Amino acid sequence: MKIQWLIPVLAAGLSLAAGELEEIHEGERKLEALQAELLEAKKENQRLAEAGENLRRTAAVTRSEAPLPVKPAAKPADRILYRFSPSDKDGFQLPEGAEVVKLDGGTAFRITAAAPGKSMMARRTLTVPDGVRLRFRAEVKAEGVTREKGKRLAGIRFGGMFGEDGKRQWPAARPCDGTFDWQEFDFETDIPFGTKRFLLLAGLTAESAGTVWFRNFEVRVVEK
Repeated sequence: MKIQWLIPVLAAGLSLAAGELEEIHEGERKLEALQAELLEAKKENQRLAEAGENLRRTAAVTRSEAPLPVKPAAKPADRILYRFSPSDKDGFQLPEGAEVVKLDGGTAFRITAAAPGKSMMARRTLTVPDGVRLRFRAEVKAEGVTREKGKRLAGIRFGGMFGEDGKRQWPAARPCDGTFDWQEFDFETDIPFGTKRFLLLAGLTAESAGTVWFRNFEVRVVEK
């Protein structure tokens, strides 16, 4: 009688134990699944880190292999055609009253006009290459140079002329007057094809008076 009562109790206990065991197994399965997910996530993070490192290395190589900026080529030096100071051998034709003098440790020619009325120009014909741009330079000193009122192109002239009648051109530095120590005067001009000679002019225009000195002439081919 007692054994028959105990059987249902034991059966209920076994059933409860089986349920608990199943819950334990289910928890273990969930834990394993979670561990698997964590492992996969760790592998994915590692793959992403490796991909990032590869990108960084590729970018570094790309920067190192990128071409350096190209520096502009150095401008060729201008070619000197003439360099001379006034002397009896330099080929200048001086106006009446002008003379070559020694001044400030060098040689210069001096031109004096007591009053306006006559152009006082030193002249020299130069053989020049055609189809180029030339720069003419000289050092100039002046004392008491004046020009007639309203004559903007009068005064000290440093320039020249080339071309035939009707097609002559007269390039020159900006004319000026006054008193000043040695200064550089210069001008540039294009020499057309077919032109072989240039008449260099230096002195005082007809509407001017005073004294002017010129020295250290130079002619260069200017690289375009």
